[in-house]
Amino acid sequence: MLNFDALTAPQLLRWRILENLSESLRRPIVDDWTEADRELVSRFSSLSAPKQVDALYAWAESNEGLSCEFSDYVGEVRRGGIDTDVEAPSSRHYESKSKGAVIQSRWVGWTFWYGGGKHGTPDSMEWIDDAYFLECVEEQQVVTVRIFKKREEPNGNAHQGAKS
Repeated sequence: MLNFDALTAPQLLRWRILENLSESLRRPIVDDWTEADRELVSRFSSLSAPKQVDALYAWAESNEGLSCEFSDYVGEVRRGGIDTDVEAPSSRHYESKSKGAVIQSRWVGWTFWYGGGKHGTPDSMEWIDDAYFLECVEEQQVVTVRIFKKREEPNGNAHQGAKS
């Protein structure tokens, strides 16, 4: 059994990507699986040490035998989560913002790079290795919303105000 408290923030992101990929591979008919699909699902189910997360991620990232596109699952996690108000690093070529998600009861944050114009490739910017843990304080707030409209006078006309 994998001790999630022993995982670093980057390892938790890798684990989430592998989890999403593994769940996706379990959906199709077993006859459609490639040998690589079977191996990934088997190895994911038996993860027991933090270094195994890194090793399986590296294996999946470089394995072309998987029946689905690994980069789709990386992008899904990268674009997912929620925007935070944590200051993100800057780049001359890309815009950035901080994102966060709860993974195994822990908040993990990362820098989401975007923009770059016509030839930009912000998804090639490193983001997993730079992940960090977040502290999150949630509080419910009562909000007052005021909606105004002109009041009709008893004679049916809206008050016109003073005339000069």
